[in-house]
Amino acid sequence: MTNRLEVVRGLYGLCLLIAPRLVAESVVRVPVSESEATVIRVLAGRHLVQAVLTLRTQRSSVHDLAGIVDVLHALSMIGVGIISSGHRRAALSDAAVASTFAVLEFRR
Repeated sequence: MTNRLEVVRGLYGLCLLIAPRLVAESVVRVPVSESEATVIRVLAGRHLVQAVLTLRTQRSSVHDLAGIVDVLHALSMIGVGIISSGHRRAALSDAAVASTFAVLEFRR
């Protein structure tokens, strides 16, 4: 399960990196600015790095740390969703994705 999870995470990150506007606009249904696309690319990079690092090891502690990073990301996105009504849909969608990755990391 873990290898599949990290491959999916890596592919998700790659999609966000290559086409941040296409992915985001399909979720939020509004145009995404260049600065928002840049933030998406940074977060995509985090997914790619995390996927590579967790694929390289089967140590439980590394996967637990990856799950914690996902939980923290989800919490930060919930905070953004609470504070910024203009980014609420995108932030809460991203929080749902991060929460899913966290649950799957902890369940492996």
